[in-house]
Amino acid sequence: MDMLPILPPTLKRPPSRPTKIRRRKPDEPQTTTKLTKKGVEMKCNKCNKLGHNKKSCKEELDQNVLGFMAKFDVQTLINDKRFWFASFLIAWAAALQGHMMWMQRQDSFKQKFGTPNQSNDDETKNMSQS
Repeated sequence: MDMLPILPPTLKRPPSRPTKIRRRKPDEPQTTTKLTKKGVEMKCNKCNKLGHNKKSCKEELDQNVLGFMAKFDVQTLINDKRFWFASFLIAWAAALQGHMMWMQRQDSFKQKFGTPNQSNDDETKNMSQS
């Protein structure tokens, strides 16, 4: 018995997202429009030395140095009158805003339900008219 060889099924590629750029033929010229950073040295933001970045910096920093506070002495900042005035101003504005919100709620409640004196006055007027 002479049988034909059994072959694997043909491979069908499922649909997928299209490629971002066109596939160029081997004989087409290569075009590069991006600029390279070749020859540019890295500079560390911690120690300001060339050759490495902040992540790979081996230099130890003081524990007291935290971000922008490195430029300020905390004690002089606390003693500074402008700091206290700004803190007071912010707290006062927050309290005023809370008070205004409370007043608005009171006014809307009065509009909706009236005041106890108004309801008593209305009842006495209705009784006197009858």
